[in-house]
Amino acid sequence: MHKGWIPNAITLSSLGLGVIAITLASDPATWATGCFLIFVCAFLDMIDGKVARALRVASPLGVQLDSLADLVAFGIGPSLLAYHGFLRHLGPLGMALSALFAVGCAFRLARFNVIAGQASPMGPCTGFVGCPAPVGAVTLTAILLAASRVAEPLSPLVIVAALGAIGALMVSAVPYKKGLPLDKPLLAAMAVMLLVVFREYFVLVGGVAYMLLGPVFAAVARHETIQQDRAA
Repeated sequence: MHKGWIPNAITLSSLGLGVIAITLASDPATWATGCFLIFVCAFLDMIDGKVARALRVASPLGVQLDSLADLVAFGIGPSLLAYHGFLRHLGPLGMALSALFAVGCAFRLARFNVIAGQASPMGPCTGFVGCPAPVGAVTLTAILLAASRVAEPLSPLVIVAALGAIGALMVSAVPYKKGLPLDKPLLAAMAVMLLVVFREYFVLVGGVAYMLLGPVFAAVARHETIQQDRAA
């Protein structure tokens, strides 16, 4: 039997869990479980490509399946979790604001398939153009979970700001480096331990830090280019 089904099964598992997260989003009793499933989807997304390369079965079909799964798990899923958790009382406006995040995620994924490997107009890029969708999704989900545990209901403005800021970074031309230190077993084990202890707060801090590094490095690279042009 061809081994290509193994990474594809992992990808499709992520898609299926994303659908389940969506169905759980509307019920307050299962809403937090839906958020947790987004984290599981991110883990599956992190390993499916590695498994495909390890087995030497990477294929264009796997790439397309990955994008479709990511749209469900990292675009539609977090959008509906944000809507049902914090923005439902805003009615159609809440629907529109939540939908914008999914739209941004779709654009980010489609652009990745088209220009993967090309340089960002904002500076040299050795990995991604725009914040990766999984990072944006898990960071938003961590914000939602953290907000749900605040004694007083968090203002919807904070959630809207998170949706807008993360969505903007995903569709931006800011270069982000590819490859996280989690590829190293020891650091990966430490990350799992911190996640168990601090839960969504660890994801929140790590995700925000990663997203901010993109604009910072882009600004530094742009400044160095300007200085070199002036010196020449």
